[in-house]
Amino acid sequence: MLRSKQTIIALIAFSTIAFSAPKTFVYILKFENTERDESVDWLAQGFVDMLNAQLTNQQGVVLKNRQDLEVIMDNRSLMLHQPRGSKNLLLLGKFSRSLDNIQINIQLIDVATWEEADRRKISEKYNEIPKLNIKLTEAIQTMLTPFLPKIAPSKYPALLESKPSPMDKSYARSSSEVGIEIDKSLEALEASMDIMAGARGIPIKPNYKKSGGEWSMDITSDPFISGDPDMAEAGKDGAALSSVRVRTNANADFGALATAFVGTIDPGADANRVRYDSAKFSGFSVHGDLEYGGGGSVGAKYSGTVAGLTLKAGIGYEADGGGTDMQGASVAVKHSSGLHLALNYGEQNVDASTADPEWWRIAGGYDAKMNSLGNTNFTVAYSEKEDETVKGYKGEMLQVAVKQSLDAVGGAIVLQYDNYSFSDAANTGLKDIDAVVLETSFNF
Repeated sequence: MLRSKQTIIALIAFSTIAFSAPKTFVYILKFENTERDESVDWLAQGFVDMLNAQLTNQQGVVLKNRQDLEVIMDNRSLMLHQPRGSKNLLLLGKFSRSLDNIQINIQLIDVATWEEADRRKISEKYNEIPKLNIKLTEAIQTMLTPFLPKIAPSKYPALLESKPSPMDKSYARSSSEVGIEIDKSLEALEASMDIMAGARGIPIKPNYKKSGGEWSMDITSDPFISGDPDMAEAGKDGAALSSVRVRTNANADFGALATAFVGTIDPGADANRVRYDSAKFSGFSVHGDLEYGGGGSVGAKYSGTVAGLTLKAGIGYEADGGGTDMQGASVAVKHSSGLHLALNYGEQNVDASTADPEWWRIAGGYDAKMNSLGNTNFTVAYSEKEDETVKGYKGEMLQVAVKQSLDAVGGAIVLQYDNYSFSDAANTGLKDIDAVVLETSFNF
């Protein structure tokens, strides 16, 4: 008799799991403030609160947090106990502020396979947070739609369907408290904007709390040295020469592509990785990561504003675990007038090759709002690359570019002219290459 009872209980438990409606479990982590801008740091958790408030009542969706993700990552077999057909999706968000614009990058990751399911970019004015909230919510709902469980029509009369139980008042209070906090943040944002515009008096200095460092799953690249963040360019050095061959002054084929002479070096910018970011102290922060394919990198960054100058600097080292390592550094400064200047340096050491590439670049320009479309950015850059693929190879690049932002659609148009010159150890006369690039980009 005891055995029969145990069997019945086991069958009931199995039936509950097997025949429960599938769910879409969405793990929403705190958004990453990529520029460590303390004036918008409140948005890191603010975006999470906004999404939780909008998605809580969506049918078939179960919202989860970082702690829930850590539990299921420690024991992935827990997904087998979820209703059949359920999905586990990780939502990763990054945001940054550029003048009066906020740009958000969103990724949706399938936790079961760690494959990227979708990716979106949205942007909005800094003083239009409600509009940004709507754009963000609509983008997330669009990304989730293909993974939501299909609700089949019930074969039973509506009178036999169970009625939802009344909402616990504690949830209502919690939702109300979240709304109050968002309202307070919006009021503080409006006050800061009024102060910048001169409509209010002396601002009250905010009391920012320093948080500890944390690990984050970075599916995209995140370089330690990124050059001039305000530089207008269509791709990196040599991006326009992917299939162009170098020719001699006698118009003969030299036997190498132009990309064998030019390129960039940037530690920490070429692989998917799990990264650790320390807390920021007086503008300084340190970072380390482990790459999925082996190897890792370490680096440090600084960002701060002094006397109208915004300064950003970085230094990094990366080893791929296979005999190749690289190191580099950069410093970029931007004046409140819109003038900006940057210096980059990088070198690579390859155990199995006599060619150890070395690269440096200097870039400067002017960025300002000159029309109703958005900011206009003029940039002039010069770079040199030695021993890119063969010892003695040298490539030089002179670049002039103008970038017109299109705020209404979150895009930009870049018109760029590049001049490339080449040389080798034998001083072979090689022709220059001129390239004109027109690039148009939109965020969807």
